[in-house]
Amino acid sequence: MPVPGPWKRAKYSVLDIWRLESIPHSNAMDVSRHVDFLEPLTTARALADEFECDPATIRAWAREGTLPSIRLGGSVRFHTFAVRRALDGF
Repeated sequence: MPVPGPWKRAKYSVLDIWRLESIPHSNAMDVSRHVDFLEPLTTARALADEFECDPATIRAWAREGTLPSIRLGGSVRFHTFAVRRALDGF
């Protein structure tokens, strides 16, 4: 099926995007993990609503490295499965 647009194929593959999101290659190649990676990225405000805290707390934890995060331009985004895994130890 042809890709709409001026190019013949998609500009970026899913693996390229996951590499930019710092997902290890071994995880990206594990087909059973693809469901997790295809979930939309979450904002600090959405996580704060879910965990009943302030968005500034979520951003501070991301800055400190407590929560795994992805920088997109001037904003921070999160994989929900990675945040839940990180917070299981608390």
